[in-house]
Amino acid sequence: MLKRRLLITSFIAIVITLVIGSGFLYAESIFNWYPRLGNVTTDGIEVVFKTVEEVDTYVRYASKDEYDAKKGWSGKSETFHGTLFRISLKGLKPNTQYVYQVMVNGQPATKVYSFFTAPEKPIEFTFLAYGDTRTHQDKHKLLADKMARDETNPRFVIHVGDLVTNGKENDEWLDFSKAIKELGASMPYYSAIGNHEYNSDNYYNSLALPRTGGGQNNSEWYSFDYAGVHFIVLDSNIMDKYVNENVPNAVEKQAEWIIKDLEAHKDAKWIIAVFHHPVFSSHQDSRYPQLQKEWIPIFDKYGVDLVLSGHNHIYERVLSGGRNYIVTGCGGAPFDYIWEYEPRLKDSVCIEDAVLQYTRVRVTEEKLYVEVVQTHEEADDYVTLNENFKIIDKCEIENILPEE
Repeated sequence: MLKRRLLITSFIAIVITLVIGSGFLYAESIFNWYPRLGNVTTDGIEVVFKTVEEVDTYVRYASKDEYDAKKGWSGKSETFHGTLFRISLKGLKPNTQYVYQVMVNGQPATKVYSFFTAPEKPIEFTFLAYGDTRTHQDKHKLLADKMARDETNPRFVIHVGDLVTNGKENDEWLDFSKAIKELGASMPYYSAIGNHEYNSDNYYNSLALPRTGGGQNNSEWYSFDYAGVHFIVLDSNIMDKYVNENVPNAVEKQAEWIIKDLEAHKDAKWIIAVFHHPVFSSHQDSRYPQLQKEWIPIFDKYGVDLVLSGHNHIYERVLSGGRNYIVTGCGGAPFDYIWEYEPRLKDSVCIEDAVLQYTRVRVTEEKLYVEVVQTHEEADDYVTLNENFKIIDKCEIENILPEE
């Protein structure tokens, strides 16, 4: 009997050790928003999360080579106290894979995740883009989990807006956090603001966005560089006349910022613009001629190579003036449909509806290679989804030269 008790006690001790060591002690209970990465640079990255109660927390990390060699954790962030955290990991090496783990009250609170820092020089890499994940976060999770396992080892992901249905509602961000638990912890997560975020504090607090731009938190619109690619992430909501009434000269202010930013980065090999509302779309209820008027001349002048948007819950690629405009809005929101009687834009190259999809962009020195990945499609009953993984569109993009 004594021997049996000792065996049971030993077994319980082993289980507790494994649970604590693997990082699942707090994972399902302590987080209000699960940890997610953002604002990666050549020498650092930021981790954002929110807890349900006040805690002491820090992030420990090591290069993956050190960790795999059983050398332990070589670094840790400062320790912070509170419930909402944006923790910076600094002094990292460029283009290096690191592992990290969030610690809460002295114990592991997550499993061990990994990320890459940004390279100092141009290299070949892949990133993912998708959007319009509001309303059906269960569908969003199906897609996000697939993206987290993408076989091309993408370096980061960009959301094109409408993360939630109402950005002012705290519960919306709880569901969003659950949907991107693995994706957000596995790669840096960027976003353009959509109309459903309502410019709320929740949006800015829940993401580690670069503070390099303008508007709220200097993150309402911003830019960042990655391996020779310059990204400009814009707020297309200011085109709305009701917003403009409240923010004098909002359109002009952002246009001035875009010109100043692109002028400073005109030597970038590739320039990619990201914002929520589409410049072109076959969906008749969502066409924005003011975007065409205000921004396309700037894009032409500085040679913007690719535009990524959402808002319409479809996938569409429009090739206009030599530039690809991609609407990648099938992230889980209620599907929009392109009916047979609706006229297609003459420059529309590919259009799909009623699918969950994301866009994969591989950057090389010579070209951008775009693949659009469908993970699920709508079933016959218009409620459930069938898993049906396939590539539904692809294209190769050559560099667009700035106007003389």
